[in-house]
Amino acid sequence: DDLRMQAVYAAISGFTLETDASAKAGSTVTVNVNLENNPGILGAIFSISYDSSVLTLTAASNGVTAEGVKYTAPSRFKDPTTFVYDAMDPTWTEDGKILTLTFRISAAAAKGEYAVTLSYDPYDIFDANGDPIYFAVADATITVK
Repeated sequence: DDLRMQAVYAAISGFTLETDASAKAGSTVTVNVNLENNPGILGAIFSISYDSSVLTLTAASNGVTAEGVKYTAPSRFKDPTTFVYDAMDPTWTEDGKILTLTFRISAAAAKGEYAVTLSYDPYDIFDANGDPIYFAVADATITVK
């Protein structure tokens, strides 16, 4: 008998942070948080971290347009800042920009690269069954020129 094998490749789900390539000290820059290959989220809690001696988070705008997804804005911005999303029914499967962050770069910032990172606890992003969903994360770098 012939032995048949089939390879199955799953799309990797992930968060990607993207930003302008560079900015001057004293200016503002935006960072978009994008979600790719969303397998169906019921709830998500994640944090954004940055060097608060150089960057000040001044605004965060929800980008989710899916019906039934509730975004809870942070009560204040600090490093790290936590963001919460709750999907009602059905689960949230939308891909794309979910959040736009605006940072002010300190006027005294030295030239260099400064990371903006996304992190989450393994059980803080889950599906309709309460099972954790694991995401790859691609962080952003703000370059001060």
